[in-house]
Amino acid sequence: MHPAPLTSRTSKKQQHLEEYYRHRKGVVSGAADGGSSNGGGPLRKVLRRFLGMGVMKVSLAAVLPFALFAARLHFVSSSLSASKVIEVPPNFCELDRRDECEEGQCLRYDPKKFKEGVSVVTYFPGGRLGNMLTAFLTSLWVHLDHGLDPYLEKEAHDFMSVIFEHVDAIKVLETDLCDWRQFPFQKYEGDVELLGRPEWRVGKAIQVEKKGN
Repeated sequence: MHPAPLTSRTSKKQQHLEEYYRHRKGVVSGAADGGSSNGGGPLRKVLRRFLGMGVMKVSLAAVLPFALFAARLHFVSSSLSASKVIEVPPNFCELDRRDECEEGQCLRYDPKKFKEGVSVVTYFPGGRLGNMLTAFLTSLWVHLDHGLDPYLEKEAHDFMSVIFEHVDAIKVLETDLCDWRQFPFQKYEGDVELLGRPEWRVGKAIQVEKKGN
């Protein structure tokens, strides 16, 4: 029995090697494509499903939890604000019944009633006696001539009461108004005589100021 020729054995080895490399190349390329021959591997399927949702769906899925949390927080905050109780002074009288106010009672601010009531006036004198006299006389003037409701700063009122009589004709800003800061005072530097006009006589809180202050 004669051995196979050398060229025959070499060609068979070469065939085996070529089949081996073809097989290996097919496995590696299939893994890299995610198994394209089978319609896509697990990674490709997940990617296709994710892309199929669309950009809008993905954005909504990411934002929705935060939107729900914000809406819930706003609802809780609104509920707490609505449950707050408006503080009412223990001893007060109403703006539409200020003539019925008794000693020791303060005038409570009510926006609706204030718009329809007589305007209130004040004048901050600034500490000097001359300014205090001006504030007192101006307050008395707008009350007698224009029918406005004047209030004098407590410090000036107390000081003037020691020197002059009938200062009590003007009420005290800090005590006769329950909280004078709630009243929408606006500064006025014009002619005091003009405060008798209709646009100033009703629904205003006027802080008279001397020009140049």
